[in-house]
Amino acid sequence: MEKVHQLIAGAQGKDDPKTAAEIIRLLKTEDGMYTVEVRITGNYYLGSENEEPAAYIFTNESYAREFALTVRNTGLTSRVRQIIPKVRHAFFDDLYRSGFRAVSIDRNHETMTLSLFAIISRPKNENGAVLNPGLLLAANTFYQAVAQRSAVKSMQTVLTRELYDAEYLVPCTDEWGTDHPMIGNNDGEKFYPVFTDIVEFSKFDRKHQFSAQELDIEALKKLAKKCDGVVVNPFGFNLSLSRDKVERIISENGTRENAQA
Repeated sequence: MEKVHQLIAGAQGKDDPKTAAEIIRLLKTEDGMYTVEVRITGNYYLGSENEEPAAYIFTNESYAREFALTVRNTGLTSRVRQIIPKVRHAFFDDLYRSGFRAVSIDRNHETMTLSLFAIISRPKNENGAVLNPGLLLAANTFYQAVAQRSAVKSMQTVLTRELYDAEYLVPCTDEWGTDHPMIGNNDGEKFYPVFTDIVEFSKFDRKHQFSAQELDIEALKKLAKKCDGVVVNPFGFNLSLSRDKVERIISENGTRENAQA
């Protein structure tokens, strides 16, 4: 990625579409890209650039480690991750499904910010796939702020609304969608795991043992009554919702019928 670094340095203060196009091409193919992940969300560090939710990538490991230290100093446990070329397309797709809309390159050095859709095409539709980028963005925003002790009520309100609007994937062990696996916590409570998309689902179903059933929040309420509740993305932001919490989300946001009226 040294060539990318050189091109960015030479492009400072200039509007050069040809250079930008070459940088985008190299971002997809060149060795040596790094990013920073945070533990509390199990996702990439979320910042804001040009008023857009942004992820951060770096053209060398030392820049990434320097940025990760800055992130840790804000209260977030973080780590550096290398993004090798063969998973580069999947990485940028993952940014989209996680709610990111911009990419900042070499933050705190000679830097450049690009729209994510300058790198990948904006999806026209998801072909029926369950995706919840708004929910992941809201969760990343809220949980990072909690760790940084800067959370405000409006963040929780947005998260609650996204939880209400979302469609979820629930693993099933039978073809009728009536039998679902449960997971427990250290207090002996049992929860049904539910997922925002197939990426999060696959973290649970690594051996491809389960089918996926699509459920909305009203259906989750019925499911939650059979145990202690549901847990959303247990290998991501890991949000446990008791039966009472699920019912409260519905009551605070109204029924789906009233919302559509």
